[in-house]
Amino acid sequence: MEFWTYYRVLRKHYRTVLIATAVALVVGTVVAWPRDLDYVASVTLTASPPDANRYLLVLVSDRVQASPGADTARIIALIQSRTVAERVIQRLGLKVTPTDLWTRLRITGGTQAQPLLTLAVRDRDPAAAVRLANTYADVTVAYNQEINRRETDVTRQFIQDQLQDTRGRLAEAENALDGFKQAHGIVSMPTQLNAEVTVYLNMVGEQRAAVQAQREISARITDVRRRIGQFSPTNTERQVTENPIAQKLRGDLINLEVQLAAARIAYTDQHPAVVDLTRRIKILREVLSTEIEKIISAEFVRVNPVYETLVRSLVTLETQLVAVQARQAALASVIPEEQKKLPQLTETEREFTRLTRTVQVLEASYTSLESRFNDFRVQEQMALDHNPVTIVDIATSAQPASPSRTVVRVLVAGMLGLFGGIGLVVFQTQIDNTVKTAEDAERLLGTPVLTSVVKHNPPFDEAYQVLKTALGLHGSNGSRAAIMFTGTRVGAGTSTVVYHLARAIARSGKRVVVVDADLRRPTAHRLFGVTVDAGLVDALTGAVPVEAALQPTTVENVRVLPAGQSSLLPLVDLFGPPAMAGLLDELRRHADVMLIDSPPPVPFAESRALAALVDGVVLVLAAGQAPRGVEVETKRELERVHARVLGVVVNKVAPENDDSYYLYGNYHTPVLPSVPSSPPTGGLPTAARGWLLAAGLGVGGAAMLETNLMVALGVGGMAVLLETRHVIDALMAVLGWRF
Repeated sequence: MEFWTYYRVLRKHYRTVLIATAVALVVGTVVAWPRDLDYVASVTLTASPPDANRYLLVLVSDRVQASPGADTARIIALIQSRTVAERVIQRLGLKVTPTDLWTRLRITGGTQAQPLLTLAVRDRDPAAAVRLANTYADVTVAYNQEINRRETDVTRQFIQDQLQDTRGRLAEAENALDGFKQAHGIVSMPTQLNAEVTVYLNMVGEQRAAVQAQREISARITDVRRRIGQFSPTNTERQVTENPIAQKLRGDLINLEVQLAAARIAYTDQHPAVVDLTRRIKILREVLSTEIEKIISAEFVRVNPVYETLVRSLVTLETQLVAVQARQAALASVIPEEQKKLPQLTETEREFTRLTRTVQVLEASYTSLESRFNDFRVQEQMALDHNPVTIVDIATSAQPASPSRTVVRVLVAGMLGLFGGIGLVVFQTQIDNTVKTAEDAERLLGTPVLTSVVKHNPPFDEAYQVLKTALGLHGSNGSRAAIMFTGTRVGAGTSTVVYHLARAIARSGKRVVVVDADLRRPTAHRLFGVTVDAGLVDALTGAVPVEAALQPTTVENVRVLPAGQSSLLPLVDLFGPPAMAGLLDELRRHADVMLIDSPPPVPFAESRALAALVDGVVLVLAAGQAPRGVEVETKRELERVHARVLGVVVNKVAPENDDSYYLYGNYHTPVLPSVPSSPPTGGLPTAARGWLLAAGLGVGGAAMLETNLMVALGVGGMAVLLETRHVIDALMAVLGWRF
């Protein structure tokens, strides 16, 4: 269908569209509108980067809302952890699950434009919303400190155990050395021997320190591996991308095509360079043909930020472990060589050297452990004091939740109802095969339409002026025509068409005789207000002269030959050629135009007999009826008796389906006072429609400033929808169009 066809359909069925939209709005409001108003309380947090010498361990689930940065993502994962949710539920005594609690949270920020994190909590009680938001922030900060303290406690305990063990072994070694000196009266070792022994002992001390460092690193690696096992390492998503090989081959092919074009400018096709480039392009196209349709379906992995931190720490520790093991291997190969350089010692000197070496090694180990322990205590205190999660602003009050999302849902429902109503109307129109317009009648019968008569009260007389002109009955020609009007079905409005056409012809000064040949359902006498004492039957049987049977009417230049009394003869015999032909010849002496009203040719045979005697036949087809084959059958029966079918009059056309009705309304014709100058169209005046349209667009623009584009479109659309059947009229009036 064309645009104007859709427009006429929507204009006709605008109530259906309005009802569908209203129903959708009501249903959307009932479904989407909250039963109880929610309140929102917000807490602002900041995430500072953690210390580079420590790593963060968080026991969280896989719920990660965003990854604006490693530190911010870790804090978001911490806020959304199951442990934090369970502690909040326990502290406040809530009867909800962590999953229910997560649905009431919203975390925003954490980007370069908005570095601070905003934790918003919804609740139906404003005081409960404030309490829940602050509790969630406090628990998050406390849990983060607990995690940091848990890690530092593990490391500190390990160093303390090593320090205590070394202190005990050092005390035992010193006691053994002092006892050996007292027993053998030894004061000190010779200077040269002492230097050689010192070098040897330093290496042995380094070896022992390396062993101790290996144990420490191995312990930390074991702890990290245990904690890594508690996490889901990745968040996997399917990502379908184009084959990168095909992309590269396309680029190579373009480059070769460019080179070949340049080579052909300088050389012939037989030149080696051109031949080589052609061969390479052919090979590349064959390879590309196998690769171009390949699509790579890859796993897009989003790494858990906490898991990623632990993995980096594990890699660092394993690197340190490899370095310590390499140091041990180097010392293990050098110490035996240094041991051979020592002079031959007596048993007493050897034992003294061994005890002294043990004391020195343990003293060095103890000093190193003590220094590391002191440094760690300082770093531990700094780490605990520098919490990466800090509360910037606490929640002091809760604000009512904005209903914009609910409004948007309601408006979306309204728009869906609007489009659904339009779709329903269009669907009904597509499956509706009733004759509605002159074009439909022409497609059905293959006969030109003389005019279409609109359902209007008072009647739309201009249509009968068009019919008079189409039949050639205007002007002062000398022909005396006898035209028969018959309907395709009973009730098509044939008598009404004859009545108004007679009035239209009579205004031009021509004498008109209306013959009521519908003896089964005579109507002309009622329309013209005459009696039925004598009429057509009487004139055909010879009971009354034709002149006596003709009755004048209140319409100037119009006389009527009513049906008359009933006849005992069959009607088809009554309308036989001798009698009816003689009657028509007699009537031509009394009138310029004869309009004969007859019943439908299907199934009445008298109409067929009469059609063969008149100058032409006009079919009257009522709009709004589905074709059942009788229309085509009527035309076929008339052609069978060699009747001359002049055309079709489409009667009872809906005003919205007749373009001429609206075209006529844009002009003023004062010549004929009885013809209305502008048929009423109903609805609002054009100026009012323009104001209404402007108001709708204004409301939509204001809504756009307050909410969003969807709300603006919805509000503006609803305002315009209240007068939807006049919107296009208003636009056309503003633009100065006429249609």
